[in-house]
Amino acid sequence: MKQSYFFGDKAATDILCFSKTLLKGTSLPQEVSYKVLPRNRKRRHTTGENPAPFPPPFPPPLPPPLPPPLPPPLPPPVQPPAAAISFITLEADRYSHFGFTAEIIGGAIKTDTVRVKIDSKLPLGYSISVKFYCSF
Repeated sequence: MKQSYFFGDKAATDILCFSKTLLKGTSLPQEVSYKVLPRNRKRRHTTGENPAPFPPPFPPPLPPPLPPPLPPPLPPPVQPPAAAISFITLEADRYSHFGFTAEIIGGAIKTDTVRVKIDSKLPLGYSISVKFYCSF
């Protein structure tokens, strides 16, 4: 039984994407999980033509000019790189003889979902901070 655990490797570019605190008095075991949400970016395509809100009051005296050629089609949108959970820390806010255990019971590091099980012999006499860091 320990006072802190960590899983994975934290790069300088990783960001904190989720945190949870198990408060003093929490009954164990507890599971904490996080799933990285996909980042969807929609690209809008416009031709540059805006329809008139009302028809013109008089027909034009000359025939309208030919429309400009259409621009080439846009390439498919580039998907942003998939985000993944790269590092997890669990730490008690103070020392205890009993400590706690932590293990990954679902998913894995470098994937988009991880579930961690935290256990101890007694209800918590301290708080535990759980932090998930993501790489993009």
